[in-house]
Amino acid sequence: MWFSGSWQAGTGKVQPVLEWAASRLGVNEYAVLGLLTSLVSSVSMLPLYPRMDARGRMIKAAFTVSGAFVLGGQMAFAAGVADGRAVAAYFATKLAGGLLALILVFCFAKNTEAVYTTDISVTQGQK
Repeated sequence: MWFSGSWQAGTGKVQPVLEWAASRLGVNEYAVLGLLTSLVSSVSMLPLYPRMDARGRMIKAAFTVSGAFVLGGQMAFAAGVADGRAVAAYFATKLAGGLLALILVFCFAKNTEAVYTTDISVTQGQK
């Protein structure tokens, strides 16, 4: 299974591409893989979520709201009930919504540690 504990992000020929994308986005490789897998299904990235850094989790969550399932089951349903032009419009709007969410995260979440933390005691106001 690709999500087993022995699996490594970016093995083989994909590693340079993942490292390049991660450096451009300011996240680790697991966040980039999470973005790619969410194009098919947001469930498939759940094993990667604990390995993502804070900025990657924010980016992934924002993209999932409107950009997930672009290539997955929702597109299959749209292709089954509509013509090719509607599927193209579906594809374009899902990607545009996901990209807009990414742009908003980059604009409004400059300091990710202040906005998002994994320590539950800090989020509840306890020290």
